Amino acid sequence: MRYLEILFITQVEETILGISTSEINRRKEHHFIKWFKSYVDYDNPYYPTWFHELVQGPFAKVTTSP
Repeated sequence: MRYLEILFITQVEETILGISTSEINRRKEHHFIKWFKSYVDYDNPYYPTWFHELVQGPFAKVTTSP
């Protein structure tokens, strides 16, 4: 996960030259989750189930009893 955070920060720094650390932290708080969801390829079968659940939310599962 740290890799993705570093990738996000790098993209912000490359897009906005001279951005301050406090502004990077503010942007991370407000934009990281949306960026993360757009970055992950949902069709990639090599991501484990827990990773898909982290990005998309838990898979719906219903249990009933007689």
